[in-house]
Amino acid sequence: MEMQERLRAELETLVPRPGMSGSDWSDVLSRSGRRRSTLRRRASTVAIVALSLGLLAASPLAGAIAGGVADFSAWLTGQPGTPASSQEQREFERANSRSWAQFPNSPALRRLITTQVAGASFELLGFRTGDSLCLRLVARGLPGAEGNGANAPATSCAPLRELRSARAPALVVLTDHPFGAGELPADAPLDSYAQARAQATAGIVADGVRRLLLEDQRGEHQALVASNAFLFVAERPPVGTRTRRAFALGEDGQRIDVPLAQAPFGTSQTPDAARGEPSGPSQIERKLAGGSIGWLQRHEPRGHSPEELGLTRLPIPPSARVGPVFSRVLAPDPSSSMRMLLALVDPPPGSAGEQNICVDVVSAGAIAGGCSPARSFFPGRPFSVSFSSALGGDQYVTVSGAASDDVARMELYLATGERIVVPLRDNVYLLQAARTSFPARLVAYDEQGRVVGLQTFAHDPLSDAGPRPLPGKQRVRKVVTGRHGAKAVLRVGPSSAGGSCWRISYTGGADASGCLPKGYRGGPKLEAFAREAGGGLFLEGQVRANVASVGVRLHNGRGLTVRPIEGILLAALPATGGPIVVRALGARGEIRAIRRLRLP
Repeated sequence: MEMQERLRAELETLVPRPGMSGSDWSDVLSRSGRRRSTLRRRASTVAIVALSLGLLAASPLAGAIAGGVADFSAWLTGQPGTPASSQEQREFERANSRSWAQFPNSPALRRLITTQVAGASFELLGFRTGDSLCLRLVARGLPGAEGNGANAPATSCAPLRELRSARAPALVVLTDHPFGAGELPADAPLDSYAQARAQATAGIVADGVRRLLLEDQRGEHQALVASNAFLFVAERPPVGTRTRRAFALGEDGQRIDVPLAQAPFGTSQTPDAARGEPSGPSQIERKLAGGSIGWLQRHEPRGHSPEELGLTRLPIPPSARVGPVFSRVLAPDPSSSMRMLLALVDPPPGSAGEQNICVDVVSAGAIAGGCSPARSFFPGRPFSVSFSSALGGDQYVTVSGAASDDVARMELYLATGERIVVPLRDNVYLLQAARTSFPARLVAYDEQGRVVGLQTFAHDPLSDAGPRPLPGKQRVRKVVTGRHGAKAVLRVGPSSAGGSCWRISYTGGADASGCLPKGYRGGPKLEAFAREAGGGLFLEGQVRANVASVGVRLHNGRGLTVRPIEGILLAALPATGGPIVVRALGARGEIRAIRRLRLP
């Protein structure tokens, strides 16, 4: 019995589990440097062991293993580090219970590394949840109010399949995450950023890795390595400092390159150089026009209602929230903590409006997505796609979207040669992909196995340059002071694409920014949001050019008027816990749009 358990543990570290990416012979052979044109399923445990041993001899990790580095069995089958304290576990469970998407089954935290930097304590914790491995970095003792976003714990996850198909004896999970951001003066230009008091990079290492080096603009730095993890915390690094390369060293000192994607910086990021070409089909075999999601149109109660999961405020943009809403929260991948919100928004009775479909990713720390008219939701291909990341330094990006009823299955092909089976259920999908594995190609198939849709992504989606503010051309257009002296500064300036860029910087380091194309006249009549920052409460938003002013009616009956600046709204709100009504008004005082907000 003991031998069977040991054999099962060893096999789990060497071969992917059924149902996950790489669970067929073609994937194993491609990773071992061989190619086969036919697909063969696993025949026996003996065959698995034999091929796995061959894979170790031919895989990119084989040289590292020969040089004194083992594999990731400590994470796949064991429990690295030591149990976290009861206080740390309770804090994590309280935060998890309040999040929009809870990690299932109350994961047990493991304490990995603790260090002191910039007069503060930094503790790296780890846990496994479903088919993901997560790191949680907690900073204590940095200046700032409790709950300040600049000092909040940072949690970043990676799929376990990455450990089973590792190309290096280390896995970078999070890079250059800032803690304790300072404040900018009111006259600072739009493209300037406050210096962080500390900046952290973390990941996991295989058994036998003794040193890990990180390279940035200033040179090489040695990270702390313990409990099969690594952590490097830079004290007051120059603004814009970014980790560019990582190297793992085994007992024999062999230097092994570790894949790493640079964290974006502001709006001046440029795409990384292409790392190859994605594999997979490149031609459509069955052309489709339009598409629909039948169960959503029929209002079938699939998944859960938002209310069942505590989502009392739907993340639907006010521009789309024009009528009754039918919404469901779905779990395309039950092993993931992330969920998908799919909503159908009807037009008001008797109006000439149209239905909207909204798709959002619900993660532990944020909700991200958008809405589009239902009749044009699947215009050129039978699926929508978006990329999201909770933290700028995340090494894994969430790929998500919705597919029409014509799609039976989907696959993601990467430049590394990997093929990931996309979790698709109830017409929605989501998965995590390494940013270092791009370019990538997303392919949709019908029930007959024909390619009905595909889209190729040329580079890491978080490194897209896009329009950016022109240096030295920004102006401070508005400064407002809220409760407890918290401030918000609005800067506006021209963009590199001929339009304009704006940025709102808040006390505590939070900010909001965007760039609009030249001649932009679209968008909603009124977008309005409430934001807590630095102990104050602020109203921010955007309006169309034909909105002259915005009236805000508070819960206590008082009101205030906000004048938009180049379409951007910014105002400080007094202390109030009730809902407020926001009205967009034309030049003659006519009401163009109304939104209701419930304040924190």
